[in-house]
Amino acid sequence: MTLTTEQQIEMNVKMRKLRSEGKPEEAEKVRIATEEGRVSEEIVEIDADSPDRPPTNGPGSSLATWQEYATAVSKLDPEIIESANREDLVSMLEAYEL
Repeated sequence: MTLTTEQQIEMNVKMRKLRSEGKPEEAEKVRIATEEGRVSEEIVEIDADSPDRPPTNGPGSSLATWQEYATAVSKLDPEIIESANREDLVSMLEAYEL
């Protein structure tokens, strides 16, 4: 299986976070999984009560707004949401059409 660019970004964010936490062995496992094309599905579909998707630029497009949105509509690890920059977070959510 070939990972999409967005899935690769998600895995790279996970690896960076694990390395910054002093967990190189776990980061290596993520790297190997990425090379093998494996990724766990951590995203769920938006339900009717989900908030509106923030804009990608301009007013209302801050990292904090995107973090709140990602928390509300996905099952991404909260640590991943907090450590990702806005562009990576938007890319991850767009990969799953959220």
